Amino acid sequence: MPFKRGKSGNPAGRRKGTPNKATTAVKARIKADVDPIGFLAQVMRGEAIKAQDADGERVMYPNLTDMIAASRILAGKLIPDAKDSPVTIALPEITTADDAAKAMAAILKAAAAGEITPSEAQAFVALIKPYVEALSAADFEKRLEEIEKRIGRK
Repeated sequence: MPFKRGKSGNPAGRRKGTPNKATTAVKARIKADVDPIGFLAQVMRGEAIKAQDADGERVMYPNLTDMIAASRILAGKLIPDAKDSPVTIALPEITTADDAAKAMAAILKAAAAGEITPSEAQAFVALIKPYVEALSAADFEKRLEEIEKRIGRK
């Protein structure tokens, strides 16, 4: 029995996140393909793609959105993002906790000015914290030795 005009057989529509058949077929082809980069290049050029889905093999032609997505993926495979790059900012020498506070202020100022990114600032702070802890431990040990000398333990 056909549906009434304007009334869907599934008024709620397809569940959110459910891929369509073409997307599923293309993902299966990428997983199964021996040369996924060649496949992405084929999509990027707009060439016909043979894909296997539940209904059998079909030929699809990528649209502009598919070609742009393929070019992004292909570029990411060929030229991966750099994980780290050197960053230079002027920091004072850190020999005391007060110097560490000044260094933190310099890092915050550089991040606020856009000289470094917030994640780079966070990385700098992560480097300073254990250094200050090591300075504190060395200072504590030095003071303890002086006290032990005064009381005649050593």
